[in-house]
Amino acid sequence: MKKILLALAILSSCGRQEKNKTVMEKSPADTAVTIQEDGSPQAANEKPVKIDSTKTGLRTGRHGLSLQWLLFNKSAPGIAFINKTDDAEWLSIRGEQQSSEGYLKINGKIKMAQADKLLFEGEIIFSTTTGTGGEVCEKKGSQVFLSTKNRKYWRLQDMTTCNTGNTSYIDIYFD
Repeated sequence: MKKILLALAILSSCGRQEKNKTVMEKSPADTAVTIQEDGSPQAANEKPVKIDSTKTGLRTGRHGLSLQWLLFNKSAPGIAFINKTDDAEWLSIRGEQQSSEGYLKINGKIKMAQADKLLFEGEIIFSTTTGTGGEVCEKKGSQVFLSTKNRKYWRLQDMTTCNTGNTSYIDIYFD
């Protein structure tokens, strides 16, 4: 089923105007994060862990990407491409989901922090008629994705939609 849904997903550039835009940037005061010697973020009271990402689901290649407001309207999941970078610890991620109801875009870098936790640095932009009222929501900076309850995806933990206060579920699927 996942393969069929992914085959139906179409990547196309978004020509939507971004006139009503709200931006949420995380500041150091939002979360207790320290910077390790290698330059990577680490939450307070969290010990750095080296993870073999091939055993936990984070791999290079094509992954499903979704925003629930688009899936509720029977849209196919989007596609995110995860690729190697010059930095051995970080992978690049770029992807989108599109429908007549709106769009989701992600662009940045990502790495495993623990077997169930991804750290993301970059930009996530989305707009939907239902979830954001047609306005654009941008999340920039450091974000955390978690996989809980044996789910086959990582979910963005900052779930608040910029301008409406609605909860928006943004997921990156293992496969």
